[in-house]
Amino acid sequence: MSALLLIVLVLLLLSGSERLGTLGRGLGRAARVFRETLAEDRKEPLPPALVVVQPAPPKLLPPAGPAASPAPNDTERS
Repeated sequence: MSALLLIVLVLLLLSGSERLGTLGRGLGRAARVFRETLAEDRKEPLPPALVVVQPAPPKLLPPAGPAASPAPNDTERS
């Protein structure tokens, strides 16, 4: 509670007493619009749930035959 009082006093010093009332009204309107928007959102039906489709497992390749050695390269000479 004392932190809130401190914040109000700092705002009073920074903005002056005339602007403090305007700031309060602006915050009150913003809070009211926010609550009204939440109430409207609750009245609307929710969209149907999204269906998550699992991808098919990858097809397995047949086992490879015996490992083939690479063909000799004609450019290589010993």
